[in-house]
Amino acid sequence: GEIPGKGGQVRNAGKIRQSAPEPGSGIIKGKVRADRASPPLPDKDFRADDPAEIKSGMEVEHPRFGEGKVINLEGSAANRKATVFFREHGQKQLLLKFARLKILR
Repeated sequence: GEIPGKGGQVRNAGKIRQSAPEPGSGIIKGKVRADRASPPLPDKDFRADDPAEIKSGMEVEHPRFGEGKVINLEGSAANRKATVFFREHGQKQLLLKFARLKILR
């Protein structure tokens, strides 16, 4: 018969094979799946400020990443990028024309 081994392996007549993953284990076809929380639903009342108004040192809010602080700006006009440190999500680099940031302070 089959004898359970370590790490989900099953021994059968001296041969080792992988057993099927447990449902809900986060493993799909032998690959580990990172369980991710779904992104929050867009807030219909969220109003982003003009990206040209964003300055280094400002506290801002992003619809997905929450509150953060602008620690660096680079580039110009349409290609302006902001490096923002978000309390819950760490440092992110965002292209301001798509970032939808609201100025808090």
